[in-house]
Amino acid sequence: AELNNLGVRVSTLENKVGNFAFTGDARLRYQGSHTEENLYVNDEDTTSPKRSKFDYRARVQFEATVNDNTKAVVRLVGSKEFGSAGNPKTTIDRVYVQHNFGKYATVTAGRADLFVGSGLTYDDAFEGAVATVGKDKLNASFTFAYAPDMAFKVDTGKRIDGYPERIYQSNLFKTSYKDNAQLAIFQLNSKIGPRVKIGTFYTKVNGMNFGEATENTYLGNYFVDYYEAKNESLDFYGIYGNIKLSSKLFIDGEFAKFKNIKGVSL
Repeated sequence: AELNNLGVRVSTLENKVGNFAFTGDARLRYQGSHTEENLYVNDEDTTSPKRSKFDYRARVQFEATVNDNTKAVVRLVGSKEFGSAGNPKTTIDRVYVQHNFGKYATVTAGRADLFVGSGLTYDDAFEGAVATVGKDKLNASFTFAYAPDMAFKVDTGKRIDGYPERIYQSNLFKTSYKDNAQLAIFQLNSKIGPRVKIGTFYTKVNGMNFGEATENTYLGNYFVDYYEAKNESLDFYGIYGNIKLSSKLFIDGEFAKFKNIKGVSL
């Protein structure tokens, strides 16, 4: 009983003075034989020279407990390629507030991590808000946000003006003043026993239409592609599953499909 009382008092003290938490990580990375884009030289398809590089990255996250139901998070990132000119690029890539409305509802607003499905379709930053209702066994979420790191690429494989087939990257005509993809995401997640998770998602992409390369013009040493909008949606949907085989081994699978079009990848 005395040890239990002592534990309660220590926990109470920690809650009063431990309202800041600091975590972080560092990474050294090597990328070999990396090519960036397709080039055309004398009307023949070639590739940019292969290159290898080392780079480093460090991240520090600051988490403040405002009260029992609210926390605020800021993360600082610094990165640079070894040997490149200048100082490391330092940015704040996560800034958000999370609030619990009772035991079964949570809202996160700001710039945080977004997982579409299990994260194989999209696992990166979002700017906006996500509301989640439920617990681990069954929960549903709605996200309305912009995805800064989402890009759509279109492989048309068309022949234009007698040149070889090539890959075009679409501008995906934006109809809003925002530069990033605007998403409305509905997700349903469930946990079957201690080892299996399954779920489904539907993502509505607002402010963009599918664009297709219709004309190609050679100017000096490079090509300029022209696009026209097509009245087809970029909405996509899918299902996912996760099986935990042991404490350190699991199988993750996901299927995603665009609603109206083919040949588009994220």
